[in-house]
Amino acid sequence: DAAAIWIIGSYLMVTWRLWPRLMVTSPTKACGKSTLLEVMDATARRGFIAANASPAAVFRAIEAWQPTLLLDEADTWMTQNEELAGVLNSGHTRRTARVIRVQEVKGEHLPVAFSTWCAMAIAGIGGQRDTLMSRSIVIGLRRRLPAEPVTRLPFDLHAQLLRIRRQTARWADDHAMQIGAMAAEPPDCGDDRRRDNWTPLHRIAAALGGPWPDRIAAVYAAQSQAQDDDTEPAGIMMLRDLAELFANRRVDRIASSELV
Repeated sequence: DAAAIWIIGSYLMVTWRLWPRLMVTSPTKACGKSTLLEVMDATARRGFIAANASPAAVFRAIEAWQPTLLLDEADTWMTQNEELAGVLNSGHTRRTARVIRVQEVKGEHLPVAFSTWCAMAIAGIGGQRDTLMSRSIVIGLRRRLPAEPVTRLPFDLHAQLLRIRRQTARWADDHAMQIGAMAAEPPDCGDDRRRDNWTPLHRIAAALGGPWPDRIAAVYAAQSQAQDDDTEPAGIMMLRDLAELFANRRVDRIASSELV
């Protein structure tokens, strides 16, 4: 449900002040991440899938194409890239969605701004940096069980869903002003960023009507509960353990080698 509403939101990027990343994760391979991205490519606005890209290629592609960028295999190339992390984080809100690079223009080296504002889905095994995860709607996948049937993906899916893309674009054009004027937000969940991430989806669901407001409210509540139940970040856990260790030993110094 969240992924479906997110796809509709990719047609409304001129409307949003903030738009969340869609983070597709799984504990192991063969859980359907690439398949989901292929379906999104066939339904989102200007879908573009890539399995690797440099930071410069990412922001130049966004500036040139204004795509819905679908980044696959993130666990193999994205996690340790500090520069890329800054580029991806910047695109969470439209006002901050830019990077500056020096570029030669007619023999002069001038500062040039590149946009990082686009709908972006990221798929990989495990999670990404905390800063990126907190800017994302998380879709957790798993391997299907033998008793769970699936429909095979047609080879011409992108062509088959052209009508769906056109209908979604028309619906977005017809409802953009209505959605842009909305002030509705999901209930407070104790996490302002999570609430901000879900607000655009909440407003799209309200514009759709029917069962969608209740369905998105249910997903929001379930994800809020699941994330609240997660253990706290590793750094905070370590500090708590260190404080407990010092308290139990009643000392003011412990060698780093002993802690390790």
